[in-house]
Amino acid sequence: MRRLVVAFILAILALPLLATSALGHERRDVGQYTFVVGWLDEPPLSGQLNAIDLTVTETSGDKPVEGVEQTLKAEVFYGGLTTPLAVSFRTIENDPGHYAADLIPTKAGSYTFHLFGKVGTQNVDERFESGPNRFDDVDSVSTLQYPDAVPAGADLSSRLATLQSAVDQARVLAFAAIVLGLGALGLSVWRRRA
Repeated sequence: MRRLVVAFILAILALPLLATSALGHERRDVGQYTFVVGWLDEPPLSGQLNAIDLTVTETSGDKPVEGVEQTLKAEVFYGGLTTPLAVSFRTIENDPGHYAADLIPTKAGSYTFHLFGKVGTQNVDERFESGPNRFDDVDSVSTLQYPDAVPAGADLSSRLATLQSAVDQARVLAFAAIVLGLGALGLSVWRRRA
């Protein structure tokens, strides 16, 4: 019985070692290569420096594939936006087959990574979308702020635009009030003289 319990405990402890892809990453075979794609820093937070995290290995044998940063390109899409951000891969030092493409996701929500170009002689045109059982959506940085949540840059810009609009309207009303006041004063002076 003791041997059975020890074997069970060892099996449970070995499970993380058997996992071939990182948590929060999507693993996909692309021809003769295996791509593991996700965020470099997890959880991904809006307004924080992050990167597309990419590991490329040969499907048979898990041998790391080097030189991908020279032949593979990436675009990042947010939500339903159709204009992408082009990013370039760099190698991760002392980790063959591991690459990153830096960016700062500015909004919480869903992101899509479009990888295209070549790996070896294999043409690549793949889209990796964040979501359940893939890689994480970006969270708002406010979820981790304590004790007070600080508004994100986009929120501040929106608030400033609203404030600027209100100030502009107040200027127009003040100018109109001055013109009406001067008109009434002029009319009053004219009536006294007449």
